[in-house]
Amino acid sequence: MALSYQELGKYARIGALVAGGLVSSLYTPSLETRLYAGGPAESEKNKPKEDKNKKTSEKKNPSADKKKEEPAVNLEEKLLAEINSYRNAVGVDAVTFDEKASEHCTAHARYLVMNMNDASQGLSGHNEDPALPGYTEEGAKIAKQSIIGLGGPAGHPELAVKLHMATPLHRLPLLTWEVDNIGIGYAKLDDTLASVISFHYRVMMNKAKMNKDPVIFPYPNQKDVPLAYAGGERPDPISEDNDKKAGFPITVTWYGGNPPRNLTAQLKNLKTGKLVDSWISTPDYPLVKNDWANLGVYVMAKDPLLPRTGYEVTLSGVHKELLWEKKWQFTTGGISAISQATIR
Repeated sequence: MALSYQELGKYARIGALVAGGLVSSLYTPSLETRLYAGGPAESEKNKPKEDKNKKTSEKKNPSADKKKEEPAVNLEEKLLAEINSYRNAVGVDAVTFDEKASEHCTAHARYLVMNMNDASQGLSGHNEDPALPGYTEEGAKIAKQSIIGLGGPAGHPELAVKLHMATPLHRLPLLTWEVDNIGIGYAKLDDTLASVISFHYRVMMNKAKMNKDPVIFPYPNQKDVPLAYAGGERPDPISEDNDKKAGFPITVTWYGGNPPRNLTAQLKNLKTGKLVDSWISTPDYPLVKNDWANLGVYVMAKDPLLPRTGYEVTLSGVHKELLWEKKWQFTTGGISAISQATIR
């Protein structure tokens, strides 16, 4: 379900308005939902008309028919592979797909698009109101263990993972050792989209492995790192930033707990050798009240990162009464579209 530049621009504008609480959806009976079915189906009126004058006696190319009949990779496989590619890059075990959980995610996504007006006015994406249309017990339960994209690109299943990874908080459950399997659901009503990714935790975990090293992203020597924060995350990780145009988040997370104390962080531009003015959140001095934020550090330059530029991150603290330091580098990619989305 690829997006054209026109569609991406449209979703970006909708997402920006949703983030400001200025858009509501129309309630119509034409609710369309898809769970890994390749996205919104093309309406009958938009299908190309069959050319009745076309010759039917043309010889067919058997090899071409064979190629056409090969099954395409469905959205379920694509999203699972995308999430696992990030996990593999940082040394975390792969997750598997949970079909039943995905059904519940779809139910909650359907509820969200049906009640977009209420959601944009403050209804939490992580709850369901029994009085509103589309409510289900399963959807209400799954909502509490999910990350949610509502409106704009974040609601689009093909973009949701990339946009979650461009935030400091919603990225974290995608990369934790603790998660064993996931569910993903999607719903669309008119121009309103919602995506829901749920997380299901391991019964047994290798605590020694989980506690050994923090999970770092961007990871050391990573290339083509995006330039900017996706925007629209709730809770707001940079609430004091007026324009919300910050750099791509850098996160260092101790999922097993017990991060070093008195952590400090620096971000340096390797071209200029100068430190980059940044928002820095640590467990001792968090920028947002959130359980995930207590597990580590996030650093966000106060402006988008520069394209094709090397950066160096330095973290220092005290671990087991000893001085602790971690230093690594990464390189950004080229300029790409920066979209505002509503991420919950």
